[in-house]
Amino acid sequence: MEKGLINQFQFLRSGTIRLLETTSEEKADVIPEGFSNSIHWNLGHIAVIQERVLYGLGLRQKPELSEEFISHFDMGTDPKKDGWEKTAPSLEEVKKELTRQLEQFPQTFAGKFDDELVEPFKLGSVEMKTIGELFSFSLWHETLHDGVIKGLNYALKGQSK
Repeated sequence: MEKGLINQFQFLRSGTIRLLETTSEEKADVIPEGFSNSIHWNLGHIAVIQERVLYGLGLRQKPELSEEFISHFDMGTDPKKDGWEKTAPSLEEVKKELTRQLEQFPQTFAGKFDDELVEPFKLGSVEMKTIGELFSFSLWHETLHDGVIKGLNYALKGQSK
C-alpha cells in the first residue's frame, strides 16, 4: 500500500505542478462568477492542507510552511479580499513549496504509513487512524482542488483580467 500511495502522490503532484506551470499570471488571481477562489489560491491551499494534515495530525509536528504562507491559503481564507493577490506568496513561491513537498514527502513518510495517530482524525462519518489513511485523504483533497483548477481554467478560457 505504501509504495502505491507514494507513486500516486508523485503522479498527482507532478500534474498539479504542470497545472501551475500552464497558468498565466494574468489568470491566476481571477475569480470567475460561480467560483469562490482563484487558481492561485487553490494551488497554495493544496500545499497548506497537505502539510497541516500530514505534519500536524500525522507526525504531530509544525508544518514547514511559513505562517505568512499558511495565512493566505488555509481553510477559511479569502482571496477576494482587497489586495490579496499583492500580498500573497507568488506563484513561483507556491511552486517551490509544492516541489519541496514532492521531493520531501516520500522520504519523510516512508515506513510510517502504518503508524497509529495519537488521536483519530474524524471527517464526517469517516475516522482515520493511521498516517497512511491521512496520506490517502490528502491525495483525495489534492485531486478535488485539481478539478476546481481545471474548472477555473475552463471558465477563464478566452477571458483576460
